Amino acid sequence: MGAVVGAFLVSILIEKFRLSPYSLMLIAAGVLLVCLALILAVNAREVRSGPPEAAKRSKQPLGKDGGFQLILRDKYLFWIAVTANAREKRNQPPPHSMEIRGGRFAALKMRGSCAEEFDCGCRRRPRTSPRGR
Repeated sequence: MGAVVGAFLVSILIEKFRLSPYSLMLIAAGVLLVCLALILAVNAREVRSGPPEAAKRSKQPLGKDGGFQLILRDKYLFWIAVTANAREKRNQPPPHSMEIRGGRFAALKMRGSCAEEFDCGCRRRPRTSPRGR
């Protein structure tokens, strides 16, 4: 939903106010700075209003365990790491795509001309360039 609304708002900003992509990036940077200021203000307020031992704990460094130990100890951080890793793995091509027949089959299949050289079953014909090469 955010992508649809964002694209609609950007089209209005570009057409009505004649904004360039650079000015839109400056607006986005300004919005991020406002968000940062809000986060810092809320954090400072919560540290002041909370118990004193919580304020002391928040000022202490994490320790020498390392980031992986922190992720493994905290269930919330662990599942964030798992879902982020799963999302990253999902967006990668399969590891075997360039290994079939030395990579030639996969490269030809990506170009769309594998039906002539290999019996892959897709029956796609080779694409021709506009110059006829």
